[in-house]
Amino acid sequence: MSLKNQITAWVVLLGIFGLLLWMFRGILLPFVLGITLAYLLNPFVDWLQRRRVHRGFATLVVMLVAVLLLITAFLLIVPLLCSRPLAWLGIFPAMSSNCRVLSKISSRVSNNGWARTACWSSNVGWSRCSPMESGC
Repeated sequence: MSLKNQITAWVVLLGIFGLLLWMFRGILLPFVLGITLAYLLNPFVDWLQRRRVHRGFATLVVMLVAVLLLITAFLLIVPLLCSRPLAWLGIFPAMSSNCRVLSKISSRVSNNGWARTACWSSNVGWSRCSPMESGC
């Protein structure tokens, strides 16, 4: 088989594999999460196993600790997010004005270069223009 035929076959197989992954993405998500979790927690199990703890018991301990950490993080973060939803809504106008300022700066950079941007940003209050740049 020539190199061109091999490359074509691999590209077709890769495309079919990608299509199958896309078609079964909803079904595969728990498996991918489980594999990722096992991959991330395996070093801790290995560490306990080197300390002469049975692998099954080490796995149980690591999983319990991971679940407890996840629950603790959830119980600490969710009340913070839910306690002041109106405060979260108050942040958005400031964020949108910052986005407008940044978009003006990026347009100045692309149109006029950095020197004019530095001078323009001084008018917004970020830096000061030198006396030679006062005509910006």
